[in-house]
Amino acid sequence: SPSVILYTEDQLEDLKSFCTTGRIWMGIDKTYNLGELLLTAIVYKNLAVYRKGTADHPVFVGPILLHGTSTVDVFHHFLASVAIALNTKFQDMVIGSDDEKALTQAIQQAFPSCQAALCTRHLITNTTRHLRDKVGAASKERGHLVDKVFGPHGLIKSDDEMTFELKKDQLEPEWPATDAKYFKKLTTQLRDHVLKLHWNGSLEAGWTNNAAESANHVLKHMVEWKAQPLPSLVSMLHDKVQ
Repeated sequence: SPSVILYTEDQLEDLKSFCTTGRIWMGIDKTYNLGELLLTAIVYKNLAVYRKGTADHPVFVGPILLHGTSTVDVFHHFLASVAIALNTKFQDMVIGSDDEKALTQAIQQAFPSCQAALCTRHLITNTTRHLRDKVGAASKERGHLVDKVFGPHGLIKSDDEMTFELKKDQLEPEWPATDAKYFKKLTTQLRDHVLKLHWNGSLEAGWTNNAAESANHVLKHMVEWKAQPLPSLVSMLHDKVQ
């Protein structure tokens, strides 16, 4: 399957100025139904611009990947191409995504020194689905366990690593014994890719990838929710996104 990487020099300059310096995070998300290929876009907040109504910085679309498959190699080729084009250091960079395994692996490979963040909303959805489909937990039990992790007094509200470890040790006996592997994976993700970034001041608490998903919605609206031939889609993206 073909893959097409699209970016402009202006987009790269914004990423260098805002994202590689740690001033703002960079989000990545995949979407469908814009054409025969999938579309994965990098988004960021443009700190040089303010919206009058909210006084917040608007979300801009950065480099885009059009691709037929979603493998680690495909995502890595895209992200490594962006990393090479940026030609700078990435230790202050925060890159956020959902929990798609191929994408998270590619981020770690292309930007090994960055801080990788995971979308809290996706973690909640994935955990709820896992407890329902893989564990077979009843609705009441699912709700209780999800609340213990993501609720107002759950693991996600830990103010420091010591509090987190204490709450985790208290919750572990309540988690289904047959699901210990997932519990370890979930708590590790929550500590390393959500809370640590909040504790060190790199990311707001409970960060979500909503900005990337909103940008995907705008892109679909731009093509009037109709799949476009590849040449037309590339031209449209170039004319309207930059």
